[in-house]
Amino acid sequence: MKNNTNWQQIAQAFGLLTLIGITILANIAVGFWLGKVIDNYLNFDLFFKIIGIIIGVISGFYSVYRLTNGILGDNNEDK
Repeated sequence: MKNNTNWQQIAQAFGLLTLIGITILANIAVGFWLGKVIDNYLNFDLFFKIIGIIIGVISGFYSVYRLTNGILGDNNEDK
């Protein structure tokens, strides 16, 4: 029975790592895409694509922070 619990914990950890990776990549992709749209609209070459990637990385890591904080939680809730 204990071996089954270990496999469940491993599967949950892999699921969390996969979710973190997808979250970061999705945020970067959306930032790049929005930068590309703005670049095409304003006839720029690369400026807003780079800004979009930077914003995507920042928002991706912030999303991961919120995700892990929500899953792991803080047991010191003051009410």
